[in-house]
Amino acid sequence: MFIQSIKLKGKNANIFIITSDEGQHIFHSDIIVKFGLRVGEVDTERFKQAEEESALLIATNTALNYINQHMKTEKQVKDYLYKKEYKSKIVNAVINKLKEYNLLNDNLYAQSYINSNPNFSKRKLKQKLQGFGIKSDDFEENLVEIDELPACTKEVEKFFKSKPVDKPNVEKLTRRLIGQGYGWDTIKQAMKNIYEV
Repeated sequence: MFIQSIKLKGKNANIFIITSDEGQHIFHSDIIVKFGLRVGEVDTERFKQAEEESALLIATNTALNYINQHMKTEKQVKDYLYKKEYKSKIVNAVINKLKEYNLLNDNLYAQSYINSNPNFSKRKLKQKLQGFGIKSDDFEENLVEIDELPACTKEVEKFFKSKPVDKPNVEKLTRRLIGQGYGWDTIKQAMKNIYEV
């Protein structure tokens, strides 16, 4: 294999485009230095190994920049990397590396999400977390500890602050609370002081 040129890609000082007789390849500067790549003849196997290491390094940096903004789930990071067109072998290696350093932890994400949304019902939290790609095993334990009654009572008080307490409004609120995932017993208890259900 013959390397024809090595050029900086855009404004990113760490990413280079290497043009060879087989096409263009994206490389991280650290890998170029590590493998001593320069214009001229290069061993094909060594080049392929360098290209794979470079892809892993670039994908890892991409994932780190992504999770640096906000806490993310494993599924969110995978989807992001696939959207950036990384191969599944590279994506899985990045995910494993992030998990190894505890930078990606679905259980911790679930716990944080549950704590930051105290007004959600258990069912709504479960739907949201599953939508983020978190397995039930990672959050079921945290959901057991939740007492839905204060949040449901707050919804009832807020609703009846501006509406009369009558049968049509109670039925309307009951449908809304059921839609939000609250169970009948919780709704009944929350309305107990305001209206006889």
